[in-house]
Amino acid sequence: MFNLVRPFVELCIFRIGPQNLPMSVLLLALVLTAHTAMSIVSFTFLMAGPDAIFAGMLGTVLLCALTYSTLFVLRRQLRWVQTLTALAGAITILDLLGLPFATWLRSTHDAGLNSGIPMFIMMILIGWQVTVQGHILRHAMSLPMTLGLMVSMFYFAISVSVLQSLFTPATGP
Repeated sequence: MFNLVRPFVELCIFRIGPQNLPMSVLLLALVLTAHTAMSIVSFTFLMAGPDAIFAGMLGTVLLCALTYSTLFVLRRQLRWVQTLTALAGAITILDLLGLPFATWLRSTHDAGLNSGIPMFIMMILIGWQVTVQGHILRHAMSLPMTLGLMVSMFYFAISVSVLQSLFTPATGP
């Protein structure tokens, strides 16, 4: 199991790029399934069950569409499978790392306590995720890291905007 997860951990610590992953549609399907499941779990901290399921699925669709369209514009669509595998796998790992902090944040918020520390940790994790995505995208698009980060921030902004326009946060557990 660790051999399956290890490359995604290495992506998260900037040791490898997406080109180091196999071009495997089966691995892509497995990682997209894990990404969707982890997204659904993550969204349950923000919204009601049925909305969390739809938001998780939509988040995965947005990741696929944004990645393909960006690579298509740059005429690098042959890199789509490895790039999307890398993005979905790395995001899944980082979301999994964030679960305890999301739980902590939700419980402090629900109890009316100061949620500054868990919120700060979540912001660090979001920054790490955007940076990892920038690292993956710079390799996939053959761009400098700065431009990879800009594309990653664009992905993040689009995803947040679409999800916020469709869903309102839950007010209770």
